[in-house]
Amino acid sequence: YANTKVSDAKKLVRDDLITSGQACVYYEPEGKVISQSIDECVVALVDQWFLDYGNEKWKQKVKCALDKMNVYHTETRHQFEAVLTWLHEHACSRSYGLGTKLPWDEQYLIESLSDSTIYMTYYTVAHLLQARDAFSGEKLGPANILPSQLTIEVWDYIFFPEKSYPSSTTDIPRATLDRLRNEFQYWYPVDLRSSGKDLIPNHLTYSIYNHTAIWPNHPELWPRAFRANGHLLLNSEKMSKSTGNFLTLAQAIEKFSADGMRFTLADAGDSIEDANFEVEMAEAQLLRLYTFIEWVKEVLDINLVDIEEENERRKSSEDNTTVISSVINWIKDKLHLSTSSDSANGEFTKQQETNYQTDTKYNYYDHVFESEINRAIQLTEESYEKMLYKDVLKYGFFQLQIARDNYRELCSKSEQMNLHLIKRFIEIQAILLSPICPHICDYVYQFLHPGTTIMNAKWPTAGSSPIHGIIDPDLRRSLQLPIFFTVTLSYTAVY
Repeated sequence: YANTKVSDAKKLVRDDLITSGQACVYYEPEGKVISQSIDECVVALVDQWFLDYGNEKWKQKVKCALDKMNVYHTETRHQFEAVLTWLHEHACSRSYGLGTKLPWDEQYLIESLSDSTIYMTYYTVAHLLQARDAFSGEKLGPANILPSQLTIEVWDYIFFPEKSYPSSTTDIPRATLDRLRNEFQYWYPVDLRSSGKDLIPNHLTYSIYNHTAIWPNHPELWPRAFRANGHLLLNSEKMSKSTGNFLTLAQAIEKFSADGMRFTLADAGDSIEDANFEVEMAEAQLLRLYTFIEWVKEVLDINLVDIEEENERRKSSEDNTTVISSVINWIKDKLHLSTSSDSANGEFTKQQETNYQTDTKYNYYDHVFESEINRAIQLTEESYEKMLYKDVLKYGFFQLQIARDNYRELCSKSEQMNLHLIKRFIEIQAILLSPICPHICDYVYQFLHPGTTIMNAKWPTAGSSPIHGIIDPDLRRSLQLPIFFTVTLSYTAVY
């Protein structure tokens, strides 16, 4: 076997030795194993059923499926590809426990990994087969089908587009089976499967294998995306009750609030590497959110004490329904807000007129800030679509907050910030962050739109401005210097 890779030659030499009778196959544990009864354990060779994941023709279909899948990270793809180089037979049955009987040898059960790789198909029709209030199965579901009626021919008709209605073997009405079939065809394939990185060499890879085996001629039914994630560290260490480095979900919510915890988790990392939840960082993020809320109140000249007093005053003379409506109108009038931030023109408080520009005409700094808002909308939306939540916070919060700070600093030297633009920033900031911090963002959003909820708000679109662009960092720094001359700008379009 000259000029053959050592890894390949080993298997060839092994096969030759076994064939010639010079060697035999035996198995032993990697290390000494002692049972609870103090007996030394050995490996028993027993009859077993295997799935031949080493079949080259089958493996090529899996490679084809993997090439078309979105796995989000290059390292994840490399791990899947590495598994395909060594994966061969996998034992698919066992003789004890819970599970489905092996169809061709019912003394065995299908072991859990082999039985869990394609069960998503059942999700698509489970609501029609099972009654919501009868988990144990004592009631029939909306389709009124008995378990005994679900024959192989029935399942084939539901899951395989080319199969015909099994009129000779079932008494289930065709309309009923067509309903199940339509549900499956509507919901399948799997758009996304999120799982731990430790399942790449087994569960997730087996899932691709089994989908290509069940639907070899229907690649449109193969999984579209797998998202593998790492584990969660706490303060850069593994969580462990024995060491005390442990934080339950309830404890985290109690300490940091639901939004504060979600914010920190999103910022902890979403790659295949282990994410790190740091307590100090969580406290800092919570402070950032609190600071943002207080700044919004200051800008909008909101005094919650006045609102509460007005609410109590009206309760004494009006019924509850009228109180809610009248207080909302009072808040709108006091804050000079309309139902749309675009038409929020009119009178302003003395504090706002003193501290902000209140007309709708934008100066150069306003256009710069508006362009940064447009940029944040685009990059944040792209990050959400890719499920890169750390980048969502990077573009949709941290950089947007920095853009606000730069705008405030630039305007402090020669101009006033435009209140209309600031209101737009507040609304955009609240909406961009709302999938991660829904409670805080809804709270802020109602300062601008009393009586409404951010849950009904439309996702923002990047507007247009004379600059239409992403301001170059060097130019942005130059804007902090005294301006004595006119600069001609070059820019990149953002729409």
